[in-house]
Amino acid sequence: MQYLSLQQGADKVLRLTQHMLQLAIADDWQAVASVEQERQRSIDALFRHPQLAQAMPNIAGTLQIVMELDKQCIERGESMRQQLAQALKETSAGPRALRAYTSST
Repeated sequence: MQYLSLQQGADKVLRLTQHMLQLAIADDWQAVASVEQERQRSIDALFRHPQLAQAMPNIAGTLQIVMELDKQCIERGESMRQQLAQALKETSAGPRALRAYTSST
């Protein structure tokens, strides 16, 4: 298996996370989910790297930024979920649709 350098791997995860946040800001949640799949593969590869333990002090700052951006993306997603729930409440089929939506999340 060929590995990127750990910093390259961490930088790739950061770029993907930044892209996800840009998409979330644009309310393109389908694209966010698509990029998240690619990001998850990159995270998996990063954490399988045979020299991860030794390099962790060098990439910790990058991973901290990833976590901060991820938090912003999650907050935007939660806000959108609440907006959708409110919109469902206001429709004629709202109560039924809201129960179906919230039971699936």
